[in-house]
Amino acid sequence: MSIPSLPDEPHHPKSFAFPKRSFGMTKPVFCTAKSQWFDTWPFLHYDEGQDVMFCHTCVTAFKLGRIKSSKNVATAFVTSGFCNWKDATVAFSKHLQSKSHIDAVEAVITLPKQTKDVGTQLSVAHKAEKEEARDMLQIILSSVRFLARQGQALRGDGSDVSSNPTQLLHVRAEGNPKMLQWITKKACKHMHHDNQNEMLELTAHQVLRRILDDTHTSPFLAVMVDETRDQSNKEQLTLVLRWVSDDFTVSEEFVGLYYLSVIDAQSIVDAMPFCGSRYLSQSFVVSAMMDVAPWLEQELV
Repeated sequence: MSIPSLPDEPHHPKSFAFPKRSFGMTKPVFCTAKSQWFDTWPFLHYDEGQDVMFCHTCVTAFKLGRIKSSKNVATAFVTSGFCNWKDATVAFSKHLQSKSHIDAVEAVITLPKQTKDVGTQLSVAHKAEKEEARDMLQIILSSVRFLARQGQALRGDGSDVSSNPTQLLHVRAEGNPKMLQWITKKACKHMHHDNQNEMLELTAHQVLRRILDDTHTSPFLAVMVDETRDQSNKEQLTLVLRWVSDDFTVSEEFVGLYYLSVIDAQSIVDAMPFCGSRYLSQSFVVSAMMDVAPWLEQELV
């Protein structure tokens, strides 16, 4: 079956001078195609060169392989073109109700509207899933940040169910079924204590960056360092920064508690990775209070 090549949309000429065709032998009748037919049967496609009509829907379905040829197919609307203008309206109505045309409409028009491309559906679903995960992560992160700001333990007695983050999120999930479903599912990795520790570490780094940025507003900086042993006999280094802003406001911030494996100047400097970097310029340090950490004085003074 030879299928003609048609444009993407059916051709409906409105001001075209349709040529006349003769029908009948004894008493010939001259008839032409009519532009008003396109309003009643929009699937029609007119070929001006051949003066014939095709069913644009059926031709498209056949070219895409959506329907197969059969005896019930009106070949005039698909291959050779229809040109019997005398009985055109009857033929158009009959073709509209034919099984081949109904199958073509379902394959080319109905199904594409009801079912999108699988790749598109997966892409849309994946995008919605990522957006939901991002929203839930922001809620969990804000809860962890709140508990850290209030000095509350995250794990409590060690049970994830009774931990402060879980209980706080359950309170925040009241009236939000999606959030409750998210925090209770087993695949929620953001509720794992390792991820919560990472959130705390990232938050602490952000706070530290802001403190160090604030010290840049002052040309003078004081560094206060002390070290002590905890109950496990491990050396811990405490670091406090003190500076004065342009409006003579004194600021003093605790910036870290660092574990020392060896008590010497290099170990102390290594424990504070921002010392000697662009964050903390030693040229601005006008005071270094070492107390019982005299080893650091060898590096900073």
